[in-house]
Amino acid sequence: MSDRNLIIICQAPADVQYVVNMYNDNSARCNSIFVINVFNVFLFLKSLDLDVEIYYIPYKLHSFKNLVDIMKERKRLNSLWSQYKIYFSNSDIYFFSRFEDWITGYFLNRISVNCSNTIYYYNHYDNPDLYTKQKVSVANRIRLLFLKFITGVTFKGEIAEMFPEYSLPKNNCQCIIANISNKVSDKFCYKLTGRKNCLLFLSGAGEKLYIYTSYIKVVIDVVDKLYLMGYDVYLKPHPRVGLHKELRGVKVNIIPEYIPSEFIDTEHITLCLGFDSTALVGFAKNNIQTFSLLPMLNFISKEQYAIMEKYLLRMSGDKICFAANLDFIK
Repeated sequence: MSDRNLIIICQAPADVQYVVNMYNDNSARCNSIFVINVFNVFLFLKSLDLDVEIYYIPYKLHSFKNLVDIMKERKRLNSLWSQYKIYFSNSDIYFFSRFEDWITGYFLNRISVNCSNTIYYYNHYDNPDLYTKQKVSVANRIRLLFLKFITGVTFKGEIAEMFPEYSLPKNNCQCIIANISNKVSDKFCYKLTGRKNCLLFLSGAGEKLYIYTSYIKVVIDVVDKLYLMGYDVYLKPHPRVGLHKELRGVKVNIIPEYIPSEFIDTEHITLCLGFDSTALVGFAKNNIQTFSLLPMLNFISKEQYAIMEKYLLRMSGDKICFAANLDFIK
């Protein structure tokens, strides 16, 4: 058994099943897990009572318009590094995504300086090939300069939809393609108790992609039809967004938002629905009838719709169906 420490940086809800399995396989040397930005992921991991230190690092800078806030963020990150750098020596560090996460990029940049560390890029959802690289806009060039000042990292910005992009260190870094069939232990799973269960994943995308009122109407119409057809309906709110206030009066079963989709028991699910959620992929691959309701929304950008559809189809091996109306509910 290796005497090296194992450290895991968890960046998104979809990472959690890999984090837990990695911990189970290496519990003797896994001494810390860092959760970036998603507080519900932090809550869920804490609820598992794992014998490991779990730390939460939130994003606090959400705009580059205030120079004082930018200076504070630089100071905060340097303070966090001073607090946690003791862990990053003679260690194996795993992370999951190079995109849209400059805090992880900051830590990896500092970690890579120590040659005793090995960084593992455990990729299970990064798909930059789905997007077209373009000339970096003036606004994003300015953001890249601010990020360079804050983090010391030279990020890239040719893929606007996945801004910014972290470039892997040339040394002491290895890439791993994740085992997508990786399953979690049944003891951690949330079980559905109905007899004819439908699981509906709510969207976390928001008004930047579609007309929000059309989205709420679709959810309510779908739930009404499901009940009419005898389904027990379970809504799964997005971990970052939670349950939309417009849906709080809808009479359905609510799965706690902090529970990752990979930790929902699939045995008694008849039908799985959602919009843009990557959670649909796992259920489709488990041969559960799975539909995306994206065609039913009023999209602001046809290009964004096409990217989402292509992504879901590619990740699921074309197993996800796309519903343009309610006729599929039987």
